[in-house]
Amino acid sequence: PPLCTLKCLSWNIAGWGRRCGTIEFTNYIQGFDVVLLQETWACDKISLTGFTAFSLAANKLSAKGRPKGGLACLVSTSLEVETVELPPCGSLAMAFLIKRGHCKLLVFNVYLPPMVGHADIKGQWEALENYITCTEIKFPGLYTLIGGDFNARLGGQVPLSIEALYSQEILQAIGHQVSVRHSKDEVTNFAGIQLALLASQHDKVILNGSTPGDLAGEFTFSSARGSSIIDFVLVSKALRKAVLAFYVDCCTESDHYPLVTLIRLSSKIHLFKGPQILDPHTAFYIKRIKWSSNTEKKFHSFLSSPECLSLYNQVLTSSGPETILAFETLIRRVQGELGANCRSRGPHHLRSNSWFDKECLILRNQIKRAYLLYRNRGDKCPSEDYYRLKREYKELIVKKKKAKMREKWDLLLLSIQLKNTRLFWQIVASSLPSDQELPLCCISNRDWENHFLSIFQTSIILTEPGPQLTPSIPIWQPVTHAEISQLISDLKSGK
Repeated sequence: PPLCTLKCLSWNIAGWGRRCGTIEFTNYIQGFDVVLLQETWACDKISLTGFTAFSLAANKLSAKGRPKGGLACLVSTSLEVETVELPPCGSLAMAFLIKRGHCKLLVFNVYLPPMVGHADIKGQWEALENYITCTEIKFPGLYTLIGGDFNARLGGQVPLSIEALYSQEILQAIGHQVSVRHSKDEVTNFAGIQLALLASQHDKVILNGSTPGDLAGEFTFSSARGSSIIDFVLVSKALRKAVLAFYVDCCTESDHYPLVTLIRLSSKIHLFKGPQILDPHTAFYIKRIKWSSNTEKKFHSFLSSPECLSLYNQVLTSSGPETILAFETLIRRVQGELGANCRSRGPHHLRSNSWFDKECLILRNQIKRAYLLYRNRGDKCPSEDYYRLKREYKELIVKKKKAKMREKWDLLLLSIQLKNTRLFWQIVASSLPSDQELPLCCISNRDWENHFLSIFQTSIILTEPGPQLTPSIPIWQPVTHAEISQLISDLKSGK
């Protein structure tokens, strides 16, 4: 059957490795057709069952610390389309085409790291603008979607220090981008000016604060210090008419919130959603309801709760796109209340963080409840309790990680003292990346010989004879094949 709605996600996940092992994250991602992820912090390629994946590796700037940046684009295999990865823009952006016949959708995924100086910020945006311009010249007349973390704030009056840098005509274009949108973030910075200029010069529409589902201009980022709007989704004016809704979802696993865009596909875009074939030998999480007498009681209790009645009334009283959003919220809430997470029994299972215990889970749920309370009330900004919980949660995570590392180190020392080789290698293996590959040696014997000859041979001519070897030093006999085989056989298997 023809696909009526294309569901797109743009989300700064702040670490792929810490998310992909959790059931909640996997189930959430599986609900989208096109996924744009920023700050994956992954140096290896990213893959997920049920998706065609393109990724841009993060940068490892030093031996210590985590990698920075990293992008990933996922397209559901249930869409019977062809996906074409395009050359990236350094580490700042990547693009790909979704093709079916003569119909194409051009998608950009962007991450611009925060910069201090105006020159550095402008250099980033010039590189991004040139990249978008060159790509659109190669593929003219296509629907375009741009999503990502721009670290730009465009919500208030232009500061006087920045206003002096631009002509009146440019300031009017910037002011227009601010006036046509609502925003809870009342700050405009230099990067926000560049975003407004990009939207004006490329005929793009910023969906944040101007689209049903986000007419209030919701915050996209919250840390322990405050909230702001730095993540955006832009579309071409031709595609804007097909956008059904845009909203900031209520996921508090990252400091950034997911941006969801629903696009109504007309007959001009022939994308079809076919059956999704799942590999039974890979880890895949399925959300389903296990019915029992306890589940029935829980279900009836939820139906009579004020929260369920409120969500149900929102469905009845809404109209147009708001009805779909209200219904999706109700369904997700029912699934969260009754759903049971089941995993296929494949040889590879996703592993969650071993340091994440019940104490972390309780505090994370408190953060989510505080955020949902803020969203349901329609307040201008989250309460101080929400920021306090965020601070406590981050401090708790650091504490748990250090305690787990200390415990693992003590256990490693104990295994050495007890000469327990099995425990020793188990701890070592658990500390290594699960997807590591053995290096392939492509250096020939002749290259090795030339290398060592260049190191050990000397061009200095000795004029005096060197010291004579004393007779007490025995001559080393040639090592035989049998001797090496005996040494290997004495070792334990696999060591």
